[in-house]
Amino acid sequence: MGCSSSTDVQPTSKTPSEAPPPIEKKAGHSSASILSGEEVAILKESWNDLNEASDLSGLGKRVFLQAFEMRPEMKRVFPFGNCWGDDLLKHPKFQAHAQSFMVIIENCVDNVDNESYDFTEGLFQLGQSHSDRIGFSQENVEVFLKSILAVWHDLLKSYDSRIEGIWSKFLAHIITIMQNGYESALNETSSRIPDL
Repeated sequence: MGCSSSTDVQPTSKTPSEAPPPIEKKAGHSSASILSGEEVAILKESWNDLNEASDLSGLGKRVFLQAFEMRPEMKRVFPFGNCWGDDLLKHPKFQAHAQSFMVIIENCVDNVDNESYDFTEGLFQLGQSHSDRIGFSQENVEVFLKSILAVWHDLLKSYDSRIEGIWSKFLAHIITIMQNGYESALNETSSRIPDL
């Protein structure tokens, strides 16, 4: 039984019009000024529309299934890598990962314009915590970005190049912060290893 036999959540067959922008490495990781006020309003409105189309867990499952369809070998790096179809959808670790993935995005959307709350430190620490995870690679991250945009394209009636550009910029910012944390942890680990 393959993932395509699942009826609750299916990956989308649509793809966004263009690939997400390349992820740039930045020295700092402040969230200030990544989007204009108008872009923030569009981001939040589209997020509300997505939440009306599906719950967080459903969104996360769609994104993961889309990513696994785009890059099947990536699934092996997860603890549910040998599960397919309904077994995958019911797997507690798949459900938890899909849910927590979307909660992170929701937290960032909710607080993108909140000057009294900076979500970057949490993302940086999340990146650090992935430093021991095999498979946290640039290629896999880009697959997830493309997967998110493909799912959004499928679910949002108002999806257009402007919404895609806003989400691409926003998601690239999130990933940049996480990658900075990831690389920081790797550098810290390698600096503790003595040269032979």
